[in-house]
Amino acid sequence: MLCLIWALEAKNLNCLVTSGALGFGDIPASAFAECYNLIAVDGWIAFNIKEDFIEESDSTDFFNLVKGMIDGGIFNLRVRHRYCHRLMVDGSPLYYVAMVGVKKAPIPQALNKTVQWI
Repeated sequence: MLCLIWALEAKNLNCLVTSGALGFGDIPASAFAECYNLIAVDGWIAFNIKEDFIEESDSTDFFNLVKGMIDGGIFNLRVRHRYCHRLMVDGSPLYYVAMVGVKKAPIPQALNKTVQWI
């Protein structure tokens, strides 16, 4: 795993895009943070996430991570768009939030107290 991280760091990646897997255990907050940190400063970050996962009652660590990134100036949020991802079987809407912004700094270990790191 460490060799893969070193190889990715050497590529000077400048964009990260995720879609739909954040917060369900597929990509935990800690893994997203590790990937985020592989992107160069001033690189673009785009992700979408179920609205519930970025609310204060969230149990997936994404609320604390995203809030810490924005409030700490680590992530310069350029676009935040709430949308109906789909309708549930009972006809009620399932809302997601798309976020696009620019990485301004790596996520520091100081967020470690709110995010379970891998």
